[in-house]
Amino acid sequence: MLSFIFVFFPLFIPLWLAFFFIFFLFYYFNKRAFTYFITDKSVRVEKSWVFGNYFREITFDQIRDVHIMQGILARIFNCGSLVFVTSTGLEVGYVGG
Repeated sequence: MLSFIFVFFPLFIPLWLAFFFIFFLFYYFNKRAFTYFITDKSVRVEKSWVFGNYFREITFDQIRDVHIMQGILARIFNCGSLVFVTSTGLEVGYVGG
């Protein structure tokens, strides 16, 4: 059993590094995909990235709450999460844990 650990343990490090790198790239580009445009009557949230382009426009009278979240990693890379909660309960923006 001990020889199994010594033989396969060096293989776990590159696998974890590859997993971390892929996760980090997905996280970074997902955060950077959102663009917010504020007009005199509404807020337009656009998400444009590899999987497609999406947009939603919310008028100011529909907005009931705004959530702003920024963790340690997001602070380092100058990004974060901004979520608008509408009167219908719809959450628009990046909603993630």
